Amino acid sequence: MKKLGLMAALPAFMLVMGLSTGAAAQSTWNLSSAGCTVVGSGTGTTAGCAQGVTTASVSGWANTGAGGVYARATVTDQGASGIGMLSGAETGAAPDHAIDSNGNQELVLLNFGTDKISLSQVKTGWSQNDTDVAVLRWNGATGPDLTTMTTSGGTDGLIAKGWQLVASGDLDGVAANTNAVYGVGTLNIAAGAASSSWWIISSYFSGNAALDAGNDYFKLLSFTGTCTGGAAAGGACGPAGQAPEPTSLALVGLALAGVVGTRRVKKQS
Repeated sequence: MKKLGLMAALPAFMLVMGLSTGAAAQSTWNLSSAGCTVVGSGTGTTAGCAQGVTTASVSGWANTGAGGVYARATVTDQGASGIGMLSGAETGAAPDHAIDSNGNQELVLLNFGTDKISLSQVKTGWSQNDTDVAVLRWNGATGPDLTTMTTSGGTDGLIAKGWQLVASGDLDGVAANTNAVYGVGTLNIAAGAASSSWWIISSYFSGNAALDAGNDYFKLLSFTGTCTGGAAAGGACGPAGQAPEPTSLALVGLALAGVVGTRRVKKQS
């Protein structure tokens, strides 16, 4: 009779456990944190950033190749502001140490390996003059090759090669271009954005007149997203060892209480 009581309550217990672990959790890759480091030197520099079981490889690119195609740029550690970039003849003098659209068109390429991420937010840790930012996801069947792509047509040129514009905006909230310096800026991406293993974060340089004027300089602080699937941990991805939410813990307690109560009733009868 005790075993029957346990078996009767087990489905409810398993349902509660499923609810407590089944929801996809968001992760934030903070490029100013100790877990995110700039590695390599020169144009081979990348930033590696681990969050749970998912690692983001962050590389810099600019239209400095022959014929204006994208070539590797140098990712630089900008401390509490995140990362910046150097390309072409830039020496690191402000504001050229930032990711910018002055002369060379610079962008950050995110690669999450075999995991697929749906980004929901991008933050800049510093910006100057203007903070127009665009976020694009790779929509191709195989991995992208930026060395075959140019800035011809701005973001429209990237879209023609397999990229999809997911979000763009002016993060400093100032319509006029000034030489002012701004702090943290946030670009929220609408819920339900499709996922990808490859993303681009760039100064906006196409089409929209309100977002296309002036030189944009920013340092990338963080990006947030939800892992929707991948090869890591047998298909699981996102933060490892995540603790259940208090509500879920309470439900688990009720399920266990039900198991105990069932056993007591059976024993008394």
